[in-house]
Amino acid sequence: INIEKVEDRLFSMLIVQSPSAWCLLQCISFLEPDFIGMDVLTALHDMIRSDASLSDGKDTHALLNSLLHHSLVSIVEGHEQQGTGVRVHRLVQQGVQAYMKQRPSSNIP
Repeated sequence: INIEKVEDRLFSMLIVQSPSAWCLLQCISFLEPDFIGMDVLTALHDMIRSDASLSDGKDTHALLNSLLHHSLVSIVEGHEQQGTGVRVHRLVQQGVQAYMKQRPSSNIP
């Protein structure tokens, strides 16, 4: 299996299906991967939603469901008394960052 081809297809599909979810994934690819709290995710989504060219009208939970559906993040509950959030694998983060370098047009403006 060529992981780069799989990532390319997956990320390309996500960009078409949910541009906001792709933007959120780009943002979290630069954060601490083990726990990203819902407050951070909501703030990032609010920033994405404020730009009409990026927003696809989905709420934060719909964006997370898109990422969960493609196994790009997993839910974390009760992480060190910080509540609910997500975890993103470091390889997913590396894949997103590499995709962004290879295809600058897919990046958040």
